[in-house]
Amino acid sequence: METKEQYMVTPVMDFAETVKMVEEMKKNAEANVAFANQLKANIVTLQESVQQDVASYSNKTCHHLTANQKRARAIEMAKEFVEDSLETFSWMNEIISSETTIDSEKRKVKFKLSLVNGKRKGKAKCKKGEVFNEHIGEAIALAKALDIIEKLPPDILKAVQPDSMVPGHVIYPGDDTEIEVITGRNWKGECYTGDIHCYMDHSLSEGLKIIDDTNADYSLQGGEN
Repeated sequence: METKEQYMVTPVMDFAETVKMVEEMKKNAEANVAFANQLKANIVTLQESVQQDVASYSNKTCHHLTANQKRARAIEMAKEFVEDSLETFSWMNEIISSETTIDSEKRKVKFKLSLVNGKRKGKAKCKKGEVFNEHIGEAIALAKALDIIEKLPPDILKAVQPDSMVPGHVIYPGDDTEIEVITGRNWKGECYTGDIHCYMDHSLSEGLKIIDDTNADYSLQGGEN
């Protein structure tokens, strides 16, 4: 049979355990707050780093290039932006995975990022009259996912449209047929699709439109003007 003294000890021990549990919860909460603050600081550092990269891209604009040369430069800048941004995320251990969805038929690109603090996504859709390019689309979609679209240089965001054909262009002749331009021995705008085979000069004849330059080889445009 328990004595009165033994009975009175039990609630005192329960209170001590409760205090210990509360202290542990407090320590865990403080650790979580510290982690959240560090995560926030990392995001700020990341955004500043990306913005610095974007600023450096803006300084690469050259006004003495042809339309095709400016287009080629914009494509390279877009590739660099995507590569540098993803590398920065990885370096800061913030990124878990990234996924790009390219739909050339619907002329749009989606970018999904899985981060330690959640998920982000961005989408870019080619406007009517613009030439689709998956690299430019990736850069715009990623900038939207990072919420820095307003910092993306106009060289990428409003890229110059190509004005003459090169190998790798996909052109539309206006009869529901797409033609991919390929390289001939003597480059004269050789192109083909299925059983269709034709030759034309570099200029865009009436009715022809460049609709995709993802695989375009602008190196045949020569040097600067």
